[in-house]
Amino acid sequence: MKTLSSLFKVLSAACLAMTAWTNANSGELPAPPGMVWKASIKSETLDYQYQAAANGKDNSLWLVAGARPKGQLSGPQSFLLFHLDGNGKIQTEVPFDSFLKRAHQTTKLSAICCMAVLRNGDLAVLGASEAVGSLAIILKNGANGPVIVQPVYAAQRDQIFRKIFPLENRGSFIIGRSGRNAYITNLDDSAKFAGGKEYANEDLAIFLDGVAYGNDEAVLLGSSQAGDIWIGRLDSDQKVVAKNHFHGRDASITRADNGIIAVIDDQGPAGLDIWVRKLTPELTELWGTHIISDAGPLPFKVAGLPDGGAMIAGSRHNLVWLARIDPDGATKWTYAPAYDPKTQPFLRNVDLVRSGDGVLLVSTVLKLVGEDTQMEQRQSIEILRLSGK
Repeated sequence: MKTLSSLFKVLSAACLAMTAWTNANSGELPAPPGMVWKASIKSETLDYQYQAAANGKDNSLWLVAGARPKGQLSGPQSFLLFHLDGNGKIQTEVPFDSFLKRAHQTTKLSAICCMAVLRNGDLAVLGASEAVGSLAIILKNGANGPVIVQPVYAAQRDQIFRKIFPLENRGSFIIGRSGRNAYITNLDDSAKFAGGKEYANEDLAIFLDGVAYGNDEAVLLGSSQAGDIWIGRLDSDQKVVAKNHFHGRDASITRADNGIIAVIDDQGPAGLDIWVRKLTPELTELWGTHIISDAGPLPFKVAGLPDGGAMIAGSRHNLVWLARIDPDGATKWTYAPAYDPKTQPFLRNVDLVRSGDGVLLVSTVLKLVGEDTQMEQRQSIEILRLSGK
């Protein structure tokens, strides 16, 4: 019987920019501009769920991938923890359940909601369990130290958490929803919960994204009860001191050199319209750039770059779509390969993680192989390091 680890094969190879991403005879794509290396986690499983977080100190990547045995389309799944170094080489590959056992927990996780590398190098993973709800799992010193597991209590049992991120000087925010309103849970530097706050007065349904913004402030992005996009800056007491609203369906934000960059999608006549907007610290708009009008259904992601510009990632025609935005809002380049459904895999999800001077592009692709009467699915998680230039 195969172990969970044996269901995954990890391949990593250094690649020069503009060389082939994959072999042209097997439906492979040209490399995006500025590609430094590519790593692949190939799987015989049918699940594609993953969460990723980068360590800014050494440009490494932590990744938790969901796995189900081949042929099992539903029910409980297991998870694997991977750690890739700054060159895309696998340093750690271990079943995530082993950390729960080290903490003497018998709870079975049903999902991994989000994860982050904290300021002290600890890895924080937020999981969901049907038995106890949301759990925070803190791996001290990465995967080598003690493990702390504790429930995440919010004002309501009905809770969804979308992101965890450290503030610049103290503690971390876990953001999402509790009951009918957007909600923040505070995690202090000793991995203990330090209260939470519900934002009913802002008429917010859920917080979707957030970034630290100096002096223990934060900028959060949420969806209002009316369905538009809300962006607000919170002071160190978690009071809203600036805010703005934008028409849109989903969005993500990143810290820029002198403000915030948001990528917002909205339904258009040909598909999703994608806008990139630069905001001042007071959240007034400096510029807005429309970058694509026929985007795919996956949420677009944004990662800030050292020059004040940003990298944008999403989907178009079932493939990864990328854009490099300059600090003034001009589009420097786009990556939009043509899609051949007969040979190319299609995209299941995509994410961007800032890493040093560049970004890590993480995606899951699925390909059908074989004859029409005996088709099988083959999935892989693809990690590309891009220079951001």
